[in-house]
Formats: sequence, structure tokens, C-alpha cells
Amino acid sequence: MGTDIQKKRHHYIPITYLNHFTDNLGRIYAYRKDDVDTPLHVRPSEIAFERYYYSQPLPEGGRDNNTLEDFFSTIETTWPSLVGRIRSGSTDPLDVEELFTFMTLMRVRVPATRDLIEMSRAEEVKATLGVLNRSGMLPPMPPGYDNLLNDVIISIDPHQSLHAIPDLSRGFGTVLDSLGFEVLHNKTKIGFLTSDNPVIYFDPTVPEGKILPYQIRPPHGSIELLFPIDPTTVLCGRTGRPGTFRHSTMASSQAVKRINRFLSRFGYRFVFSLDRTQESVISKYANTSPVGKFVTVPTPTGGVFLSSSWVFGPRPSKPKWSGSE
Repeated sequence: MGTDIQKKRHHYIPITYLNHFTDNLGRIYAYRKDDVDTPLHVRPSEIAFERYYYSQPLPEGGRDNNTLEDFFSTIETTWPSLVGRIRSGSTDPLDVEELFTFMTLMRVRVPATRDLIEMSRAEEVKATLGVLNRSGMLPPMPPGYDNLLNDVIISIDPHQSLHAIPDLSRGFGTVLDSLGFEVLHNKTKIGFLTSDNPVIYFDPTVPEGKILPYQIRPPHGSIELLFPIDPTTVLCGRTGRPGTFRHSTMASSQAVKRINRFLSRFGYRFVFSLDRTQESVISKYANTSPVGKFVTVPTPTGGVFLSSSWVFGPRPSKPKWSGSE
């Protein structure tokens, strides 16, 4: 009999990351965007996980519940010591590489990203059904159900979004390569927030109320990237001087509040906080999350082209895959 423990609770936000946002009771305040008025006061081990979230089917049947979770854990275990070095300002090139690896995984492994991939796949299936129907390759719709294909609910195997992680990581790498970075050490009395979607970037030349998540205009567009490390430290990437990395002090409360507005707005299901002092900004953005917008355009050959983009809006309900637990 095998002795391997099958891991069920897969954290999409590492416990080691959230540990740096805890209060003196070892807990964080978790604000659910669906119920922002009743925050949870929980230990990091009790939040930001799904059952079998990184499980993969095996060719011979069954599934592998541990490999991806174990891989992520090897990267997560070094995070506390890395944070200590970042906070002390003594980072070297290897630390920067380790930070970027951790940050990349935090960008591509989270539900905001994986849900967009799965919903995009569902829209592709629905578009294909429409093409087949218009081509007469499907049976006639039942009487009174002419719009049946528009209402069909399509669920996608979550494993499909795991396949997208390598390509997403490479794409995010091109963004990192175009930026210069600065660790901002917060000297104000306001702590940085974080969320279940903590790696964010946008075009800072667009008015704040009109920005779109992750929308940039390469190769000449401006980019601002933010990644909170703990309540007193945030990594900021900006267009220009690629490859640079420095440390600076942030003494402006208004600058911290601006960053927290973005961090709260980009939260997907949860926003996390050390305390309850910032509930007003969290509540302001409770009804919007970064979600996918899908548009299908007919092609001259009778097919369709599906385009997807990020927008801010209500988080849709993703149909549950029947093969998941």
C-alpha cells in the first residue's frame, strides 16, 4: 500500500505569502467581494484554497493530486527568508530572480486567470456549435427552442487551464523584461492590502476610473505593475530602464491609498488586510473584479473569430465541471 498522502486542499494563494499580512493573533481579515460587510478573521491556512485545484488526470486513470502542489511548495518555502532580505534592502540578482519566479506563479495560477481561460474555452465551444448549426450539421432545434444554443451551459475541465500556465508565464515574462523595478518601503501608518489576485498591471496614463485590467499598448505603451509583499513593502514595476532594481522609501499616505485602490479593485474573490481600517476602499470595489469580455466576429469563410480581453465587472458564475469533487 502506498504511503503518499493525497493532498486535497490546494492553496492558490500560498500560506507563506499570507502569513506576512497577519495580525498579532496570526490571522488576516478576508473580505469576500460577494459579502464585503462580513469579513472573515481567519488563519492563512483556512482561506484561499480549493479542493484538488491543481490535480491532473493520469494516463492510466485516476489523478495526480500532489505533483503540482509539491512543485509550488518548493518555491513557497523560500518566501519567508526572501521577504526578510527584501525588507532589509539587501537583495542581489539571485533574490530578484527568485522574486520574479514567485510573482509569475502568483500571476498565472490564481482563479482570476484560470477562470478566464476556462470561460474562453467555453465561449469557443459555443461559437463552434453556432457554426455547425448554421452549416446544417446539427439536428434541428426542438420546436419552441430556437435559441437553445445561446442558452446552453458549457463547463470546461479545469485541467485545461493548467495547460495554459506555461504560455501565460512566458507572456508575463515579456512584461517583466520591459520594466524597471523599485521596492517601495512604506513608512506611513497605512498598510498595503493584498488579494487573491495580487499581481496587477495597467496603463497608468489612462485616468484611474477608466483603466482596464492588464491592458497595455505595446511596444510603446506605459505599464505600471504592483505586487504587495507585506503591509509595509510593495514591488512596483514601471516602463523604462528595463533590468533595473532599486529600493526607495514611500512616505506619502496618498500614494499608499492610491496603490490600495488598485489592489482592492483587482481582487477577484477576496481582498486581504492586516486590520479593518480600510473597509471603505474595499467596499467601494466590492461589486467589480477583473473578468473576461468575449466577442465573436464572423469570418469570410463562415467561421467565427473569438477575441477575449480583461474588463472590470461582476464576477460571473462558472459552471462546475462534473468531473470535479
